[in-house]
Amino acid sequence: MPALSDQVVLVTGAARGIGLACARLLAGQGVRLLLNDLGCDEAGHGADPTLVEAVARELQRDGADVVADATDVTEDGAADALVSLAVTRLGRLDGLVSCAGVVERARFARTTAAQRAKAFAVGAEAPLALTRAAHPAMQRAGGGSVVVMAGTAGLQGQRRDLAAAMAQGALLGFVRTAALELRPDKVRVNAVVPTALTRQTAELPLFQSGRAKLTPEHVAPLVAHLLSDRAANVSGAILGVAGSRFFAHQASETDGYFGEGDEPLDLDVIAARWDDATR
Repeated sequence: MPALSDQVVLVTGAARGIGLACARLLAGQGVRLLLNDLGCDEAGHGADPTLVEAVARELQRDGADVVADATDVTEDGAADALVSLAVTRLGRLDGLVSCAGVVERARFARTTAAQRAKAFAVGAEAPLALTRAAHPAMQRAGGGSVVVMAGTAGLQGQRRDLAAAMAQGALLGFVRTAALELRPDKVRVNAVVPTALTRQTAELPLFQSGRAKLTPEHVAPLVAHLLSDRAANVSGAILGVAGSRFFAHQASETDGYFGEGDEPLDLDVIAARWDDATR
């Protein structure tokens, strides 16, 4: 395992699923933790602070230094308040793991503005606000690492998941841009696209058979690696993990077709050369 002892890391969505798996693994590595979870349902409704408080007590019994918080990360000022809490209670901030997410599936024509707004607020705006708030604290600590959970819907689309796909696409653009801008300050920003059984993915066909060995616990080690100095040169990466396999999602372009001269291509040429240009 990478050396993580005594780092201070903020984990959102920490009471269940991947966030919980990350919290447990990091606590076992000696990381001091600020755990945040509103305790809402899959669609972002309701609140139950006892969920994150119970996780904190569990880890504290095992000797971990843990602070629990149930702030709604989409509220104005929440990101600044969380970073301030980490610095005040734990001394500094070295890492951010953004796992909070919501899912409210609907067909293309039935996706509402409210669903899209919620998906963007939790899935894109909150990670942005948290990273902005964490940046100065990480600079003072000599650098830091931001790891955000993204979804395959943002990479390749997904039926009945338009709101999440739009938000996740925006999130991936944020990751690559923030990585470029924050690199001089030794703040790394990466995304993990997990394939894992959680309450938000249980209804997907992949998990219906019960045969897939794809758990949140498979995701946590990759997150821990990205938080560690072993990944000091990794930023702007979009990494997938499914069970014991991890890999990189990389954008690529074909060789394309080059027309003759500098004039715009003729429509017939585009049609005739389509396969050559796109395969």
